[in-house]
Amino acid sequence: MRDFADATDAACRAVALSPEWLPHSFSDDGRRMASIFVPRAGHDGLTFLTDQYFANRFEVVLNDRARIDALAQEAAQGPLHFIFHTAFCGSTLLVKALTVEGRVMGLKEPVILNDLALRNSGQTDDELLLTLRLLARPFDDGGAVIVKAANVANRLLDPTLRLAPTSRAILMYSDLSSMLAAIAKQGLERRIWVRQLFPALSKWAPLGKVLGAINALELADLQLAALTWLMQVHHFQEIAATFGEERVMLLDAAEFLGRPRQTLAAVSDFLELGLDAAMIDSIAGGPVFRSHSKNIGASYDIEQRNRDIAAAQQSHEPEIKAAMAWLQHVTARAPGPFAGMLGAWIREAMVR
Repeated sequence: MRDFADATDAACRAVALSPEWLPHSFSDDGRRMASIFVPRAGHDGLTFLTDQYFANRFEVVLNDRARIDALAQEAAQGPLHFIFHTAFCGSTLLVKALTVEGRVMGLKEPVILNDLALRNSGQTDDELLLTLRLLARPFDDGGAVIVKAANVANRLLDPTLRLAPTSRAILMYSDLSSMLAAIAKQGLERRIWVRQLFPALSKWAPLGKVLGAINALELADLQLAALTWLMQVHHFQEIAATFGEERVMLLDAAEFLGRPRQTLAAVSDFLELGLDAAMIDSIAGGPVFRSHSKNIGASYDIEQRNRDIAAAQQSHEPEIKAAMAWLQHVTARAPGPFAGMLGAWIREAMVR
């Protein structure tokens, strides 16, 4: 990483104005900001915009945050929208499908949002505002930017919609059984991921306060996974109620995967992307829906995904059923009318 604290205005201006200079992270004291240069053509080869996939292949510079902030006031701003999700529900496929050169650029899980969501001191509005301004720089004249966030960045949903009043958000979720099957079939790595996600969610998710103290060490992996699913979908319900249907669209993964053309049309209308029927037909019948959204270069399609999930549900059936039954038991013990509301919603969305 090069420290550009004494860089010329021209060098700083390039970082502040070009969308190819992605915001990466803030220093612990918030006074400096790291940026990483990812050419537009490089996005196709990256599963996510995180250090794991950057693999030290892109230039990173460190600048004075106030200086970048001042220069970024001159940056062009396009429509900026978001996809937040509960994991394993087709969100990466959706953002790739919506990426249309000349019209929409999709950013897949930019690490800056993880940095803000996980910082021990908590993000500030100034830091988030600067991040949003930098993410909104269009890659095409008049083009929109759609940011697909990682799960840990769900913490930023409320402040993002509050600070970016013209932005809209797609909130994607799957049924519980499908999520548990997706985690189980991917083995130890995803089970570890669940145990990392749970404590992050527990620090801020509203549902944690209702259900009381949960000792993660006493729970099996899929019990924790079920709880993270519940915490996230409940959070999405609260966000939808707070901001309303003009700002937020709740999207069921089954709807998207079962009716991709109709869903893409609805999402385009909601985000005002202007994708016409011919464009949507081309996307739905094109390579995006015939390749793996995360394993770049691998052939894959919705039918194969459905077969894989069904096979995982069958092979891990006892563990999945036990986790789902446990979750129903836990929510039944929630206090007052909350238990009835939550229980009814779970029965409807748990499995199809």
